[in-house]
Amino acid sequence: MRTISMILAACLFFTACDSRGQQVEAIQQLEQKLRQQKDASLDTLSANALIEKSLAFAAAYPKDSLAPAFLFQAADVSRGIHKAEEAVRLWGRVQAEYPGYERAADALFLQGFTCENNLSDKERALAYYQTFLDKYPKHPLVDDVSLSMEYLRSGKNMEELIKSFPKKPTQ
Repeated sequence: MRTISMILAACLFFTACDSRGQQVEAIQQLEQKLRQQKDASLDTLSANALIEKSLAFAAAYPKDSLAPAFLFQAADVSRGIHKAEEAVRLWGRVQAEYPGYERAADALFLQGFTCENNLSDKERALAYYQTFLDKYPKHPLVDDVSLSMEYLRSGKNMEELIKSFPKKPTQ
């Protein structure tokens, strides 16, 4: 009986590994297909399939090292096909569920950036940017985030802001 249990467990393990491998391969094929497109935002069928498969992978294998990468990518693709709210939500999942992921800071930055540039939601952008500064005060994007916050708080449009920069003396 013990031998049968061990064989059954081994079969389940290899089936799960095979399923994982198939899921990864399917996601990678969709990634490649979208990269080859001149305008990937037009192939919403493949983009939505990539998002769906990435979410399914993260749900099935939440401890897998690829899970946060696939969630991050799903957010990026969501933004690319004009699903900005979904992108912000998915980057939030990366932040919340995988705080040790190497791109967790980028995910938080992109939440603010997407709110600012795609959703025109100044208040949410400022909140995400402030959280970014609080959590990652030494990150290379700190200066960019600070400048974005200054712009959002100024109430000026981009053209007015550019005109307000000090002029360099002409030579």
